[in-house]
Amino acid sequence: LDTARLQSYKRGSRKPVSQPAPVYPQTHLSFLANVYNQKAREFYHRYGVQLIDAAYEAHEEKGEVPVMITKHCLRFAFN
Repeated sequence: LDTARLQSYKRGSRKPVSQPAPVYPQTHLSFLANVYNQKAREFYHRYGVQLIDAAYEAHEEKGEVPVMITKHCLRFAFN
């Protein structure tokens, strides 16, 4: 039964890699993009981003920075 199952199995195929690679719409990412690790940094470099600011968690931003941006005022909504 196992050999019959293995013989009838059809392996899916991957889509070909697009050439040329797509380009990210921005060339500079601020800390709001939340790029924290090296894999994320490599991903954005691969798609054309040249300047990437560290994520807020890296503690490299100086002074007051917005941490959360919402459409509606949370203080007003919950009071």
